Amino acid sequence: MKIVPIDKTPLDTFIAPCLDFRPVEKVPADFPSGSENHLEWIQARREERRSFFQYLIKKYGTAGLVALSRRKPLGWMTFFPKDEARRIGWIRAADDYFNQETLVLGCFYVEENGRKKDVGSQLIGAWKKWARDNYWRYIEAAPRTNRDEPWYDPRPFKKAGFVFIEERMTSLESQRSFGIYRCDLLGGEVKKWVQVWEDQPFRVEVVKSFLESNGIPTYLESEVVSSLHPFTQGPLGEVRVKVPEQMQEKAEKLLKEVHEGDG
Repeated sequence: MKIVPIDKTPLDTFIAPCLDFRPVEKVPADFPSGSENHLEWIQARREERRSFFQYLIKKYGTAGLVALSRRKPLGWMTFFPKDEARRIGWIRAADDYFNQETLVLGCFYVEENGRKKDVGSQLIGAWKKWARDNYWRYIEAAPRTNRDEPWYDPRPFKKAGFVFIEERMTSLESQRSFGIYRCDLLGGEVKKWVQVWEDQPFRVEVVKSFLESNGIPTYLESEVVSSLHPFTQGPLGEVRVKVPEQMQEKAEKLLKEVHEGDG
């Protein structure tokens, strides 16, 4: 078995409720038009999904991973940046200051003949490696908290180092809930984070980009989530920039040089 990016496999290979790009049969000439024309609606949704995946692959390198055995998929997962998830209304992607550093899991499926071969755990491990290699800080998954209908199991994610963050409802009208699990890809490497800067959110983003362009990982911390609270100025609106303790001296030196230079 080998695990490859999803764009290395024909998209028509996948047949699952959360990932189906197959073209539907041609709509019969006498098929009812308008709101009852379900085949046309299904086809339109699949084309939108295909276009979205092609956009993600072009912009971010890939949009998922596939476990292959003799060229047949045993399991697969799709993922996309949290900012993209929020943009398309993925309500299970909790909004916070880590949006630009986080990948969220979309679809996770293992064929029945792959469930006894540890395919799911291997896919999760490959996802962690891909995300780390491509400079993502966090990855998130949203397994079902209740098992009344099929969805992926949280146990492999807990085993892989994911930590429960919160529980979220899929919608205000629905009682279905999902547990949000997050994995910090630097968590095992950074023992202590120390603060090197504190400022308003729009300035903090500049500092963050500057430090990371110089090879220093950053961690943003705040008491509030700006999308949920109106404070943008003053102490309540400030965001703290933290870096690994072993890189504190380098970060402070760089920031001091910029501050004393051209500001």
